Amino acid sequence: MALSNAQRQARYRARLKARAAPEALGERVREVAETAIAALWAFFNRPAPDGEAWGDIEGCPTPAAYRARLAADPGALLAACRDVFGFGTGLLADEAAALERVIAIADALVLASREGNSPGGL
Repeated sequence: MALSNAQRQARYRARLKARAAPEALGERVREVAETAIAALWAFFNRPAPDGEAWGDIEGCPTPAAYRARLAADPGALLAACRDVFGFGTGLLADEAAALERVIAIADALVLASREGNSPGGL
């Protein structure tokens, strides 16, 4: 049975409210981290504009292996995001945004200044 417009709107508002709840913050940050891992994987598996490979993720033949490698070191994801974002080239806009979100979250957790500390002046 199809939902009425009012039912769809109520369902949509309930989902928005659930996502905005403080209890959902951890899950949203995990989603950001997973998106950044996918962006890093894509970056390293694409040739640079000059045709050379960006890099080889040694010992990580799959995205799952790369994720496991990053998970093994608590600071690895943030370091990788900062390093790759610092290249300044080769990232697609959505990949750069994903890395920037991880960096902004990390900066917020250490109460870093938003000006001059985050890429793009977030």
